[in-house]
Amino acid sequence: MTNHEAGIISVASTLFLMEQLSSAIHLGIMVSNLNGEVFYRNNAFEKWLPDYPVENRLWLSQMQQYVEIGHATGFDLKDVSVQWLLQNKTGVETELEIIRLRQKYFFSLRYFPLLDDENKVSGIIEVSENITEKKETEKSLQQSRRFETVGRLASGIAHDFNNILQVINGHSEMLMELRKDDPRLIKSLDIIFSSGQKASSLTRQLLLFSRRQQKELRLINLGELLNGMEKILTRMLGEDIALVFNCNDAELFFEGDETQVVQIVMNLAINARDAMPEGGKITINVDLCEVDAATQRDFPYVPVGKYVSMQVSDTGCGIPDELLDHIFEPFFTTKEAGRGTGLGLATIYGIIKQHQGYINVSSKVNEGTTIDIYFPLSQYKRLAETAPVTVKPPEPGFKKKVLVVEDDESVRDLAFQVLSQYGYQVKCAVNVTQASQMAATEQFDLFLVDIVLPDGNGVNFIESLGGVNTGSAFILSSGYTEDKQQIKNTLSKGYSFLQKPFTINSLLFSCTEALKQKSDKLMR
Repeated sequence: MTNHEAGIISVASTLFLMEQLSSAIHLGIMVSNLNGEVFYRNNAFEKWLPDYPVENRLWLSQMQQYVEIGHATGFDLKDVSVQWLLQNKTGVETELEIIRLRQKYFFSLRYFPLLDDENKVSGIIEVSENITEKKETEKSLQQSRRFETVGRLASGIAHDFNNILQVINGHSEMLMELRKDDPRLIKSLDIIFSSGQKASSLTRQLLLFSRRQQKELRLINLGELLNGMEKILTRMLGEDIALVFNCNDAELFFEGDETQVVQIVMNLAINARDAMPEGGKITINVDLCEVDAATQRDFPYVPVGKYVSMQVSDTGCGIPDELLDHIFEPFFTTKEAGRGTGLGLATIYGIIKQHQGYINVSSKVNEGTTIDIYFPLSQYKRLAETAPVTVKPPEPGFKKKVLVVEDDESVRDLAFQVLSQYGYQVKCAVNVTQASQMAATEQFDLFLVDIVLPDGNGVNFIESLGGVNTGSAFILSSGYTEDKQQIKNTLSKGYSFLQKPFTINSLLFSCTEALKQKSDKLMR
């Protein structure tokens, strides 16, 4: 074998080894002369951009045309890197952010000198890495942490805000009862009370969007849920977007997590709004859909059965046919750079699948997009939520003793005034320590305890009671905070629960019912 043949075999072996190594570590490698003309490259680039005709130029040179204005690297290969390599014989590196076919990509690029036998620079080795997924994951993690922070902040604010609303609403009710013979004052007090109720509802709705919570299934009436979201959706979409609801009047229930269903509606509404930058119309239809063997031809992806269907249509720019198959992929987005992470529809898809539901998307460019979602219809119906009957003051001789354990002074005083006015003998404690000392020396018929207390929580306090208070009734109370698991534990143990902010009537009704249930239990 001649030296020339041995050299060819050696080069071929080296290139084969480079190909195997670069494939194993998912790197793109190009080797060029000093003019940037490539005489070797591996096949990583075709995998990154299958529809892009890779040329025999360095990757940086090929991708420069897709660099978005404002995101230039400041790295000119011919004017900077070659000279750098010639002078320093060392490597340089940069990152490249490009937008191609409305899709964002990130590449990490490193350059090394190719030295000949005389240790002179004879070419350039370019090592590329597709770091798109890494960048998007980092961005998603940062966004998730921001939402988590906002969620904790909103939860804390809601706890304090609901205590304030509790006092406003409670004293409004008390004044309405005391001054019911003054129509003008009653009208003003009614406005104050109604505004407080609306503020409470808004607090609850905002926490549905920001709160961290476990998946919690309940029977959901989709039409009712959407009607409750109409105001906040209208404000979010803006004046140039018309929002139309068409909901079947029938009570169509399915089992779902209300927070996640709200997230679906919000994400779809935001996507539709972004598809109509000059304004347009969003239509949301809710109806019963029954799929049988005959109609399944139109719904091949949906099994036979009855479904609650939600259709969200917009009059926006639409989605090209070639992109429809990719819209549920994580990090895929048709929005402009900086206007979305590409996680919205992927999240929606995941939530729907968790609910044993189905989704279909149809779209025409410049005409709009229609998204159909199907949730399995529940065979059960939610029990009617009836308001408690008006509670009358107790008969003379009523001497039930109540211990109110509440750290907020205004809420504590309100409960004291209301219960005292209705014949209860009321004492108050500001924390678990004080309440424990009082319960150890005195018998109470009823404990009204806030779940969140400065030195512990109400559930543990009740569990610790014994001795003279074993025959007592218990009511635990909480605002819209992160107490969901403790609330579930409360209900599972048979204790009564009173949601803040409560009305005077609901407070009195809860006390009456808790005492009655305890009495019935002791008589068995």
